[in-house]
Amino acid sequence: MVRPAALWLGYDPTGTFNVQPAITWKTFVSNVLIAEQGESISYFGSCIMKQKTRVAVLGFGAGDGYVRHLITPDPKKNGIVIIRGKKVPLLSMNMDQAFADVTDVEDVKIDDEAYLLGRMVNEEITMDELGRIAGTSTGHIQCSLGSRPLRIYQE
Repeated sequence: MVRPAALWLGYDPTGTFNVQPAITWKTFVSNVLIAEQGESISYFGSCIMKQKTRVAVLGFGAGDGYVRHLITPDPKKNGIVIIRGKKVPLLSMNMDQAFADVTDVEDVKIDDEAYLLGRMVNEEITMDELGRIAGTSTGHIQCSLGSRPLRIYQE
C-alpha cells in the first residue's frame, strides 16, 4: 500500500522524493488605491490603516478557498502574495477580494499579476509556507482550495 498524500501536488514533507510544487495560483490587481492613516478597508471597518498605505485590490477571497487564518489584525502575521516580483503582506480579505500593502512596490497597476502560490521572478510562496503562517498544516491549505478558481492543466 502506498499513500501518496501531498506528493501528487508536489509536496514532500519527508524530503525523501525530488518533487516540485504542481500548483501555481495567481490572480490580478483589480484596483490600486491610497488609504490614509485612520481609514478603513474591508468589511465593517475591520482593517484600519496605521499609516498612509498604497493598497492593491486583488481578485480572490475566502470564497475561493484562501484560508481565513492567513488574515489577522497584524499584517506582519498575515499571508503574503507576490506582486511585481516582491512579497507583500495581505491586509484584509472579503469573500471575493483581498487587499495587499504595495506601498513599497513601484508601479503596481491594474492587471498586474499577483501570485498566491508559486514562483515569480526570484520569490516563491509554497503551501508549506502558508501553512506555517496560518498555524496549520500543508494538507489544510491543500484541502481548502475551492472549486471556484479557474484551473488550467498543463503537462
